[in-house]
Amino acid sequence: MIANIEQLRKADWHQMEIDVVRRIRLLHKMADHLEPGPINDKIADELILPNLRLLAAFCEAVEIEDKPREEDDDDQTREHGRRPLVG
Repeated sequence: MIANIEQLRKADWHQMEIDVVRRIRLLHKMADHLEPGPINDKIADELILPNLRLLAAFCEAVEIEDKPREEDDDDQTREHGRRPLVG
């Protein structure tokens, strides 16, 4: 058990956060620019939607207290309220 805790302490959380956020932003940009068509449907079905489902499952698994914290919110959240990750 101690070895697992040591792995957590040694993890590069900062770099992981940067990598994850970059990829989420990329998926968002891709989704915003997809036009209807068979190739883009395949991209949505095989890349974007499965990853959104994984993110939604992650967010459900890692609960955060429901009190407002400005440092966790972005302008869109404050302006429009929380939106579901996957429709």
